[in-house]
Amino acid sequence: MDTTQTRDLSGLVGCVPGEPTSLVNQLAKHIREQAITCCLWKGTFDLGKTLRGEKDVDLLVSRADRNRLLGVLRQLNFKQAESHQVVSLPGCSNHFGYDAPSGGFLHVHLHDTIICGRPLENLYRLPWEEEYLATSQPGTVLPIPTPEFELIVFCLRMALAPVNASISRWKFFRPLNMTLRRQQEFDYLYSRIDRTVLYEHLERHCPAIIPIFEEFSDGLACGHVPRRLHIQMKRHLRRFYVRRGCRSWWNRLSFRIRRAVEIRLLCRLPDKQRFVAGGLIVAFVGGDGSGKTTNINLVLRWLRKYFDVQTFHLGRPRRSVVTQVIRGMLKIGRGALRVLRSLGFQSSTESSLSPLWWHYCVARDRNYLCRRARRMAAQGLIVVCDRWPLPNVMSMDGPQIRRSIDEAQTRKFFSWLADREERYYRSFCEPDCQIVLKLDPEIAQQRKPEEDAEFVFARGSEVHNVRWEETTAQVIDAGLPLDRVQAKVKECVWNSL
Repeated sequence: MDTTQTRDLSGLVGCVPGEPTSLVNQLAKHIREQAITCCLWKGTFDLGKTLRGEKDVDLLVSRADRNRLLGVLRQLNFKQAESHQVVSLPGCSNHFGYDAPSGGFLHVHLHDTIICGRPLENLYRLPWEEEYLATSQPGTVLPIPTPEFELIVFCLRMALAPVNASISRWKFFRPLNMTLRRQQEFDYLYSRIDRTVLYEHLERHCPAIIPIFEEFSDGLACGHVPRRLHIQMKRHLRRFYVRRGCRSWWNRLSFRIRRAVEIRLLCRLPDKQRFVAGGLIVAFVGGDGSGKTTNINLVLRWLRKYFDVQTFHLGRPRRSVVTQVIRGMLKIGRGALRVLRSLGFQSSTESSLSPLWWHYCVARDRNYLCRRARRMAAQGLIVVCDRWPLPNVMSMDGPQIRRSIDEAQTRKFFSWLADREERYYRSFCEPDCQIVLKLDPEIAQQRKPEEDAEFVFARGSEVHNVRWEETTAQVIDAGLPLDRVQAKVKECVWNSL
């Protein structure tokens, strides 16, 4: 490697440290106070983005201090979440923390071993953790590795990375092409190394690659490594081989087919995280104009970047097959009654029976959605619900059949139908996080001028007059400015996990 060649470092804007977020500062403070042995094992080129929370924090921690660092993360209200679609790397766990001032998340990858490769590809362990941590140096906020060690690990990661498509059609002849960012990262690390220290590390840990290391490094500097060097580096690193992520070709093929179907046909975003300790049911309750839809959309945009989130509208539940069948039978019955009326037959069955069946079907569909939401939350998902049946708010989502039956309608069938509806509502469980958006009914009327004023006032008054302090609900004043309401909603959701 020619040490006299000059390199253009003008594009290395990523290496400039930025103003760290408050959560990063708190994490670094606890690490220093408890003398936890850890460091950023890669990504110092993007240190500024890492400190600002724009990139993930890859922390390598000593096995002796791993439990203490996990305790620090729990103290800072970090939540562990793992992807249900991809096999996780051994010795790695994912933790997410909510930074209230910025409103974003800090994603911490916690490693106790240095693993290179992808879960679906061959995995290699570099058993240098103790020396990697021992030679780390204090950074601006978090400890960082020495540039010599980081450059060696970077070169090995590039050698073990999947080969990119190139000019050649055949895989055997494809060279390793560097992206611009990776080439800039290599230039940044290379400009800071001491060659004597670099080759001391190579002699101690992997002397077999020394004969080709210079040629491989020159290829990385040019952004183009010949396939021959790529194969030789992999051959010398066989002793670090651990395992495959997917053991057979059938597992890898079925995984890729499933991912393609989910992304292309079902339009699902890949690699969403689910919470290890269980998910959450978040229910928004409030009258018209209180901002339920606005805050639900905010929570969805906020969480869906990382986590698996599902949303249900219990005010207008999706019609089940049974509901569709009953609805069709009622239509047929109404058509038959119109024919009978044209023949002179008089009956009040249509006006009394159809609404009652409709209330019964709505209660049944809501109960089904509630049970489905509970199953999803148990699997680690976050389920956001618009409205939720409550015993103290009856006008929107409560039993309606018994209130609709006249005193003259004393037939047993009506009572049986009312009992079935009430049984559905009694079986509703309480949501894990119930957020009540409380708003003055007069303000609600001003926010909803296009709707009936008396209707909006009546529904808003019922929610406003409930004594929510006697319940487990978290009440938020919806009359506050929108940014303050949204900040409180985020805090309530994250603290409830």
